[in-house]
Amino acid sequence: MEELNYKRLRDLQRQEKESAALVELPEDFTSRLWSFLDTRRVEAEASHSIVEMREFENVIRIVREIFSIRRQKIVFRAVRSGMAHETGGMSAEEHRLYDSLCSVLSESTVELEGVLGKASKIKVPAGVGMDANLKKVKTTKEIPAYKGADSVTYGPFSVGQEIALPASEADWLLASKMAQAI
Repeated sequence: MEELNYKRLRDLQRQEKESAALVELPEDFTSRLWSFLDTRRVEAEASHSIVEMREFENVIRIVREIFSIRRQKIVFRAVRSGMAHETGGMSAEEHRLYDSLCSVLSESTVELEGVLGKASKIKVPAGVGMDANLKKVKTTKEIPAYKGADSVTYGPFSVGQEIALPASEADWLLASKMAQAI
């Protein structure tokens, strides 16, 4: 990555705004940025120039926006990742944030699955409380998380897991011999 300067930060801000994906940064980006900011602060204070002080304030505003956008993208990546470790293009500090988010999400998923597992043992008469567009199937293979035709992420599912899915997804799993009808 080239030397940090005002133009490079403005370009990074623009790229982050335009792209749904994280703009790739080197692992040492944050430490280099802190160094750059410290140098700019010292220069702005020493110069007593209103122009340099305003430029420094603009740099601070740009950095805040870059970090805000990147944090949102990291949160969304952690939620959508299905516990896959997708840290490409993150600084070391962002990687730690991502790992922390995944850990919290994993704990929440385990807790939810525990509650749902207990709830699924309750016998409910056929058709009661079940959406008419859902089908229950039992998986016959490990199924990693995937995006369905409706752009919703399903899974991951383990062998023998009983699940209720939209009819189109259940039919697809049945046709692919990855599940059996219940």
